[in-house]
Formats: sequence, C-alpha cells, structure tokens
Amino acid sequence: MSQIRIVLTDSTCTLTEEIHGSVGAAIVASLAADPETIPELELALGRFIAGENFGWYSKSRNLTPYDAGLVVVDLAAKLVLSDQNYTNIGPKGEVDYHDGSSKTDIPVRYWLSDDWEFVRSVDEYEVKFRKRRHEFAQRRRTDYRSVLYGTELSAFLAANFDDGDATSCHAKWLMTPRHDLDGKTPREVLLEHQDRVDFDLYSRELQWSFVGTCPALIPIESAAFRYSGFGTHEFVMYYELIRHMLEEFSPVVGELEEVKERWLGSPDGGGTSRVPSEIIEAERRRLPLEATCQEMMIDEDCPICQMMQSEFDTPTFMHLDGGSLEDAFEFSMYRTREEWDDNRRQWEEFNRRFEAGEFSGSLGTGAYEEEVDRRR
Repeated sequence: MSQIRIVLTDSTCTLTEEIHGSVGAAIVASLAADPETIPELELALGRFIAGENFGWYSKSRNLTPYDAGLVVVDLAAKLVLSDQNYTNIGPKGEVDYHDGSSKTDIPVRYWLSDDWEFVRSVDEYEVKFRKRRHEFAQRRRTDYRSVLYGTELSAFLAANFDDGDATSCHAKWLMTPRHDLDGKTPREVLLEHQDRVDFDLYSRELQWSFVGTCPALIPIESAAFRYSGFGTHEFVMYYELIRHMLEEFSPVVGELEEVKERWLGSPDGGGTSRVPSEIIEAERRRLPLEATCQEMMIDEDCPICQMMQSEFDTPTFMHLDGGSLEDAFEFSMYRTREEWDDNRRQWEEFNRRFEAGEFSGSLGTGAYEEEVDRRR
C-alpha cells in the first residue's frame, strides 16, 4: 500500500488525485515556503521533486481514503489532514529529494510555521476547517518592514539622538513597543522567526551542495515574501543600517531617509562587498549567499586554500553572524534578558577556568577558540 488520495485546496480552487505517498509527504514539506495558493504550492514542490506539477489533478473534492489513506492540504485554513499509513508526516522533518527520474538518498529538511495544524481524521478536519478559514481570512497582517524601514525609523532617530549617544538611541528604538508593530518592540519582531528562517536557509545550502542546483525560491510577488520573518542576515544588516544612520546623523528626517536609502543600495554598505538590500532580499527569498573560492580565500600563501580554489567544485556560502554587534543584550540575538545573563555567567566562568590554567596546551587553546565562536 503506497498510494494515497491527496486533496489540495485554497480559497478559490480544490484539486484531488491519487498519488504515491512520497509525493504527499513532499507536498506537505513544501508548506515550509509558506504558500497561500495552489500555484505557489506547486512552485514550492519543485524544491523536493523536480518537474512535478498539478496539471493532471482533477478539479474535485473527494475525502474518501484511497489505498494507504488520505492527505488534505488546506492552504486557506492552514490545516493538514493526514489519515494514512504510508509515512509519518508532521510539521518538522525531512524527505528525500526526487530528481524527476528517481528518488535520491539526499534528505531535504523542512520546518513549517506555527500557523499550521495537523489533524488525523476527516471528522476532525470537517469540524475545524471552516472556522480556521474564517479566522485566517479575517486576520490582519502587518507589514513590519514598512515600519522598521519606513520614515518611522528616521523620525524616531531624529527625535531621540539629542544627546549624541548612538548606543542609547539605537537600544531605545529596538526596545520600545509600538502600536504599528502590534504592540511588539522592533527587537521582538526581528527575532520572532529567526530560528526557522536560519534553519530553512541552512537546509537549502545543504541541498544545493548535494544536488548541484539552487532550490526553488520564494516568489517576490508572494505574501510569503512580503511578510517573511527576519533571519540572522537581515538582523545584522539592520543593526549596521541604524549605526550608519546615526554616524551620518541629521535632525532632518528627509536627510536621514536619504542616508538610509543610499546605504541600502550601496556596495560595501554592510562591510561585505555586497549590496545590503540584495542580501536582505536573498534571505527573504531563502537564497543562500553563494561565494566563490576566491571570495573565501583566507590566506593566498596557504597550500590548502590554493588547492580548494583550483579543485573545489561544490558551491560555498558566506554567512553573517553577530560578531560585529555591540556586546549588550539589546543588540544580541537572545530572546530574553535571562538567557543573556545566563550566557554572561557561563562566559565569565569559562574565562575564569581558562585563566586558572584548567585548559592547557594547544587543545585548551582550540577549546577556547571554539567556545568564543559558539558564543558569538
């Protein structure tokens, strides 16, 4: 028993077909791209099964299990019904990549947003889907970037930089709850979905490395792109943007807006030899930052580096981390001050033990350097 009946539905269309259970699992995994329509889901599925499409599915609604069972993906209700015994489908997991000809042994990891709910019976689905569809249809979504990158930022900096203290002004912006951010602070918005965005980006890097091609991206015109969460790359870029605006400070909001736009569109704006706005867009589309071996060259006189430059035939990727951020809770990626304080205590204890000679020799030095990298 390996066939299932799949039902795909959005706010305007419903499709039904009998397919292999592995395709059903890949369709559920594709929800990690946050599609809201069947065409967006079809595009996202290309990340897991090359060339797969829904063109041959019938426009009907049939909730009767077939062979190994039934899977329903309701995009409008953010609801998955999995009543089948082919495989265990959940909000987080992995599926093997299919190259269009055969299944490979390359696992592709996925992580769905918390909006998605899984049910195990048709009765439970029938009870829930109408209410959830209504709730999501009525939900007001805020385009947080329109505030974080809008004139609101320039106006706040202009009004709060009167003492010339960049650190205090920057921290105040990040830590002040705002009604136009649904009562959240800018910092809370920046960190809200960071883990899942970083997870997805790393998963795509692994897939690109093994498959040899870039996985399907999130379309720019989609709601998933517009309302995408912030990952580490954008967190770092946003920090650098605000610091640059304070370095080039003007009490005139219009002039600060010009400073902001120039920085976002200028190469070397974020100290990476790349345009900051393009780094941000790439992360929102879940596009890894591919780097050439020349860009990754650490030491031109190193034989290993030279060998990698001449022989390395898989893509390499660059990452932004928190190494350049000011060492204070407000600018860190810890969710709570308690987590930050606990890290400080661990760090101080590690330093005390290191200075006391508890780590010795090259092994100790290596352990120290690893710990520094981890805590950054």
